[in-house]
Amino acid sequence: MKCYVCETEITTANETDEHIIINAAGGRLKSKSLICSKCNSDFGETIDSLLAKQLNNLSNMLMVKRHRGEPQPIIGDKQSTGEKYILEVGGKPKMTKPTIDKTVDGDKTNISITARSTKELREILTGIAKKHPYFDVEEAMKEYFREMAG
Repeated sequence: MKCYVCETEITTANETDEHIIINAAGGRLKSKSLICSKCNSDFGETIDSLLAKQLNNLSNMLMVKRHRGEPQPIIGDKQSTGEKYILEVGGKPKMTKPTIDKTVDGDKTNISITARSTKELREILTGIAKKHPYFDVEEAMKEYFREMAG
């Protein structure tokens, strides 16, 4: 067989698995007799790479299973705040980093924290306690769980 692109003879030395539909779009059907490894690499770095980027959002939202590799996350911005988010497979949003907002009301400072996990919240509160010795981490954690329950 000859390479469909460059017409080089395909041998065991230059054969490669070519996905008929690209792997990023869930292509499982492949052939070793379509193109040589050099052309497969060239297409993978150029055309297939661009197509994979264009299909990534759709593939992730539809939870397309791939022959190899994992779907790449989609990174986006929340328009109202500019916060960065990651859309996981299936479209579930995940923050890229925690947010800490401080507002001062007279002699009182209010801190609003959005963390990705309870562990991360505790770490942030512990950091606040180092700067403010009267701040009670355990009481803040209890308050958090009271708000979540109510």
